[in-house]
Amino acid sequence: MRRIAAIAALALTLAAGIGLGAIGRHHTTQNDTGETAAAAPVVVPVNAEDVSGAERNLFPAPHTAIFLANDLGLSQDQRLRLHELQQALDAEIATIGRRIQAEEARLDRAFMDNVIDIGRIDGLTARIGALQAQLRAARLRAHLATRDLLSPEQLLRYAELRGFQAAEADAYVDELDR
Repeated sequence: MRRIAAIAALALTLAAGIGLGAIGRHHTTQNDTGETAAAAPVVVPVNAEDVSGAERNLFPAPHTAIFLANDLGLSQDQRLRLHELQQALDAEIATIGRRIQAEEARLDRAFMDNVIDIGRIDGLTARIGALQAQLRAARLRAHLATRDLLSPEQLLRYAELRGFQAAEADAYVDELDR
């Protein structure tokens, strides 16, 4: 019974991760000798709080704008630039994600090898925290760049499509005109 519960929990976790974009694309890397390493998924958790403020305040994510491209009336140039922005973000997230995984593995290994102490905990968790901050900043910079690519009219349409209040959206779009 425990095994079934564990499998169900794992399945739900994977489904939630995929739905939230937490499980990224497979990436290959080259080691120091130039050999290509096996493809491995880069798992980077998405914290909804990281981006919800940006979304609510009319700073869409590039993937959201791409998804709504037809409804927003995006030009071909806007679509191309958003795809480029998303690809650059994906690459940056994958790089940072691999670094987070490596630091987490170091922390786990220190516990497994019983070579852990307060200094090592503090140092490793500080590095992990700094990498998580870099990840958040990368995502939020992409929101900023996406907003810069959209017109005030497109931002109002975005607000409408996302169910934001028109008065709130008008106030934010008015700030763009200043």
